[in-house]
Amino acid sequence: MSTVLLVDDEVDVVEVLKDVLEVGGHRVVVAYNGLDAIEHALAQPPDVIITDMMMPVCDGYQLIAQVRASPRTREIPIIAISAGADPGHRPFLRKPFGARALLAEVQKAVPG
Repeated sequence: MSTVLLVDDEVDVVEVLKDVLEVGGHRVVVAYNGLDAIEHALAQPPDVIITDMMMPVCDGYQLIAQVRASPRTREIPIIAISAGADPGHRPFLRKPFGARALLAEVQKAVPG
């Protein structure tokens, strides 16, 4: 069972994605902004991070930069999600996306 750090400021989105990931066999830790996500990742590095790119306080771009800057977290796979413009980060899923697409990206990021 892999641990997924799910980061999004929209509670409804978090609830749906958390359910999908848990049904898919993953343990899910939730953060509602990038700062909280960085704290979680440093304290207990997850197997993969799924982050929205557009959030208040600390957005996905800042989160990715901070995760990549730390030796403790730099190798964690990150999946970017957004309803906005393509952030240029890969892998990327544009909202709305289906459960199969999400689980497929997590499986690619954390095989086994």
